[in-house]
Parts: sequence; C-alpha cells; structure tokens
Amino acid sequence: MLDLIKRAFASDGLLVEQGGRHTPEQGQYAESVAQVLLSKGGLGLLEAETGVGKSLGYLIPSLIWLAQNPKKQIVISTFTRALQKQLIFEDVAKAVRVVDVLGLRPVKVAFRMGKESFFSIERVARVIANIQTDENKDLLHKFYQFAVESASHGSGLCSDWIEEFGQLPCDISPRSIGLIGAQTSIAYENHLAAAREARLLITNHATMMIAVHRGILNPDNVHAVIVDEAHEFENAAKSFLNYRLNFQEIES
Repeated sequence: MLDLIKRAFASDGLLVEQGGRHTPEQGQYAESVAQVLLSKGGLGLLEAETGVGKSLGYLIPSLIWLAQNPKKQIVISTFTRALQKQLIFEDVAKAVRVVDVLGLRPVKVAFRMGKESFFSIERVARVIANIQTDENKDLLHKFYQFAVESASHGSGLCSDWIEEFGQLPCDISPRSIGLIGAQTSIAYENHLAAAREARLLITNHATMMIAVHRGILNPDNVHAVIVDEAHEFENAAKSFLNYRLNFQEIES
C-alpha cells in the first residue's frame, strides 16, 4: 500500500498526471494516513496547514485500502456541509481517477446527510398553505412542483433549490420543510440504501452520531473513521446530546 501511495503522490506521480498538484507535505500526510489504516486499531492525530491538500491526502489512501480489503467500510466525517460537498462533488472524482490508474477497482462512494436536509412534501404543502397570496402563488406553485419532483425522482435535497435559484421563497426556511419524525420520501430511502451499500461513506459529525444511534451505520463494519475539522467534534456531540424537539416537529 505504501508503494502505491508513493506512486500517487510523487512529484511526477499519478495525482499530478491527473491534473492535481504536488506538495511534499501532502505525500507525507497521505503516508501517515496509510500507516494508521494499516495499524490494528488505535488513534491517529494528524495536522496540516491549509492548502496542503488534506482531503486527497486521506481520500486516496482510504480508497486504496478499501480496494485491498473487501467488505469493510471507512467513514469520513466533516463538520461543515461546505467541506462535505467539496469532497463529494470535487475531490472524490480526482481520488477515484488516481486509484483507477493504479490498477485498483474503485469502491462505491456515497454521502450521508440528515433527514432534515430532504424535502417533506407534507410540510412544504402546509407552509405554502399558510403563506400563499395572489402575489406569490406562482412562485410557490413552482417551488412545490420542484419539491415533489426532487423527492420522487431526484436527490430530494432542499439545498438543490437554493443552488439553482439562490434562495428559498420568502417566509420559508430549511427547518420548516425538511423531513422529521417518521416521515420519509423515495429520495431519502434511496439515499439511505446508497449509504448502506457504500464502502466509503462521507458524512458530517452530527449525522454520523445519529446514524450509529439509530442503527443506520453498523460500527462492526467500519474499519476507520476519519474526522476532518476534528476541533468541532465536541461541539457537534454536545448538540446531538442536547437535541430537543421543536413545536413544528411535535405538531407533525
């Protein structure tokens, strides 16, 4: 495994060939990650400056290890959704290309977000009914149709509307339209299925704790948890332990 890491992160290595950049620190970081993955349990504490390329420094070793060790899973946990999305939509593709060129078979990668990130059609309809006027009815109808289509045939994520149109309609907040309690959707069920099948799972601190608590994530199958933005893990744990239902959740 360490030889493959060196091939990937050398100054003229595969990462550079695939359009990436080389920094000696990134290669050292990746080798340290590999050493932790190869060890029999324990804790690895790694720190690197901004700009070193930590994300690829742990993604590529993780994908190499998983390709060589069937059936096990590695979880990558971040604090911010921004980093989570960067990993999912940018860095994973680069890492997969490198691993493929190394001659290894890339494993399934998926992400895991909390239920509240997905459209609840019931709650969307309820919010719209409370705020609709003659002036906003066309926009709200468009929003409702978008939510239905996304929940049935798309990602189901409320953030998709924001990414496409810039912001939610006036008087609608993400907290008021997400799935809660026993609510579900086709998109959310597909999301859970993909997360269960993934060998490399990208999530955030709070969602990881909830997934373990509710049996969605089986710790027995997890070889390692890589905690990025680890300085925020304590705050995420406190928020999880102090979670309380709000009135909208009780009503629904």
